[in-house]
Amino acid sequence: MTPAMHITADEVNCLVYAYLQDSGFQHSSFALRTESRLDLSPHAKTPIRRGELVDLLSKALLYTEVEAHWKLDASAAKCTASFSLLVPHVCSVRPPRRQHTPASISSPRSELFPTPHVNGTAHEGASVQKRKASPKVSVDTRAEKRIRTTEDVEMHLDDPAPKAGPSNAINHGTGQDEVMEVDNNNTFYREIDAPQDKHEPPDSPRIPKIEDPPNPVTLLQGHEAEVFGAAWNPAHPNLLATGSKDATVRIWTWEDVKANIRHHVPPDSPFSISPPESQYSRPGPHILRHQPKSDQPDITSLDWNADGTFLATGSYDRLLRIWRPSGEPYMSQVHHSGPIFSVQFSKTGKWLLSASLDGTACVWDVATRKLEMQFKVHTTGCLDVDWLDESTFATCSANRAIHLVSVSSKEAVRTFVGHTNEVNQVKFNKHKSILASCSDDCTARIWLSEAWTNSDGSMATADQDLNEAQSAEKYPAKFVLSGHTNSVGAIRWCPTGNGDTETLLATCSFDKTARLWDALRGTCLRVFAENTKPLFSITFSPEGRFVATGSEDGYLYIYNTATGNKVWRWPTAGPGAGPIYDVNWQKFGGQRLAMCMKSKIVGIVDTTRIPELMDEASS
Repeated sequence: MTPAMHITADEVNCLVYAYLQDSGFQHSSFALRTESRLDLSPHAKTPIRRGELVDLLSKALLYTEVEAHWKLDASAAKCTASFSLLVPHVCSVRPPRRQHTPASISSPRSELFPTPHVNGTAHEGASVQKRKASPKVSVDTRAEKRIRTTEDVEMHLDDPAPKAGPSNAINHGTGQDEVMEVDNNNTFYREIDAPQDKHEPPDSPRIPKIEDPPNPVTLLQGHEAEVFGAAWNPAHPNLLATGSKDATVRIWTWEDVKANIRHHVPPDSPFSISPPESQYSRPGPHILRHQPKSDQPDITSLDWNADGTFLATGSYDRLLRIWRPSGEPYMSQVHHSGPIFSVQFSKTGKWLLSASLDGTACVWDVATRKLEMQFKVHTTGCLDVDWLDESTFATCSANRAIHLVSVSSKEAVRTFVGHTNEVNQVKFNKHKSILASCSDDCTARIWLSEAWTNSDGSMATADQDLNEAQSAEKYPAKFVLSGHTNSVGAIRWCPTGNGDTETLLATCSFDKTARLWDALRGTCLRVFAENTKPLFSITFSPEGRFVATGSEDGYLYIYNTATGNKVWRWPTAGPGAGPIYDVNWQKFGGQRLAMCMKSKIVGIVDTTRIPELMDEASS
């Protein structure tokens, strides 16, 4: 009687492990060895010749051929179609394509896991230890659990298993250091980069390798709650500030990350991040701590001054703060009685403007660190501010009004009304000739400079005793940009401000779409509708060629502004990465794009690694 055949999962794991080793996939073979406990396998010392798995699969294909052609009918007798492991066979009489088949390599191979030797004797009891994980729970019960941290160990695939303990660098015998960094606050860096080639021994099979394009996304881990906003330093483009619900702002130095970290993450697994150990002297990003997490910790706004020497932050704790790029506090003032929703330096950096839910806007003298003036212009929360010039700024509010205010006067120079719901943002274009606003009433509105200047171009004086109806009649919006079907949460002007782009305005909405408008004509030019959930943020590339959106569905989309075509999406495969609250393109250089996510992660997109963007930019 023929003995029964059997295949165990352990045998398959051993064969796959040997194949991964032969192919140079050291990281993958290490993961398989650890997770399937191959050190404890009864086949651990069984010699497996090189190419064994491929030979067995070839024999399986031969059996498939016999199974398909055993009847030897007309189609089978003349069949020239090849057999594949993945594609079902269909008989065909077409001439086959010529394919190169590498010669079979059957050189002997040592046992699967050779017994390690220490000083010439076998080392007993060697075993691979599992990585230990200890999840941390955020103090804020509304937040999700923190991403797990791990104690990594150094592991060479053909060396004895190490004792438990930290290791500064992980090298899996690939000729490439896999280095990541952590500071004392569990701040992790991780660069997504393609693995480097290794030097193979002379008897290794010559396996063709496909060069994948480098992954363009870098993930920075360290925040312990949702990340709400990001701001690139305008003078030092390698500095990025991010603000989170964990009551911290972190200033990341890109050069340190790029120079010291290499690790490959599949593009469809954006969060497969292994925790690192400290590798070099720099402690990591500067962590700017605000109030304790239990006291309304959300960081709501970030802004650098023009020369990049100061960073202003606003938060729910009502304190206005200014920091140096080194993380050293410069100023901390409490004057607002409600959360601060927006902060913005004037162009020269002399003034700092803050807007609060207490309905007021404050102007601060940066040099003296003192309050210059507090303007009580709104009856409800002041949601956003934007400078027109060094002495005039605009404010918007939940009371549906927009005020133009002069630093030299406590009264509003102009009041613009027309929105029928909360006004979320106000923004002047580059040349300060157009003011745009967006609202929960599903519209954006446009006011031209003629509404606040005299015929000679000078700033008009304040109107006295105009009520809301009279202001609406005297200074109506030039255009009402209608088309969105839900709240319009953010607006952005094209930053180039040249020619046709001077009046190019982008809006994003909770109706899952973004739009491009010609603000001088009041017409919609493009509608972007790839996202499946509300959009939170939109940003232009510095030259205005592209626009990017961040959405609750976890997808980042980049579009060509001239054609309206979708150019790129992240994640490129698989499900979305979780809500993206903010997207921010570098103002100078424009090679990087920051994403702020609910998953506590900051994503950096290196656009020079995206062929589609390079092709579009050169066309």
